[in-house]
Amino acid sequence: MAVEHPNGEAELRWSRHLNPAEKVEDRGRQKAKIRLPPMAPGSRLIIKTDPGPKGGKGRDRAYVARMGFRYRPDLKFLDAD
Repeated sequence: MAVEHPNGEAELRWSRHLNPAEKVEDRGRQKAKIRLPPMAPGSRLIIKTDPGPKGGKGRDRAYVARMGFRYRPDLKFLDAD
């Protein structure tokens, strides 16, 4: 997951590699909580998946579900100057 700033620069905020064929704990639904930095107007959140280091597209499945955002009044948007 990355934040793309208005100038086009992407900042990686979180990454995780799963290997369910070899790691039982990687099977099934996975959860993550990620804290995002204050973002300038025009920023975008980028979520990307790939087939992994072995390139096995035949059995790989990825999805994002129940994604939500929690409001934090102590965080402010940055001015777009």
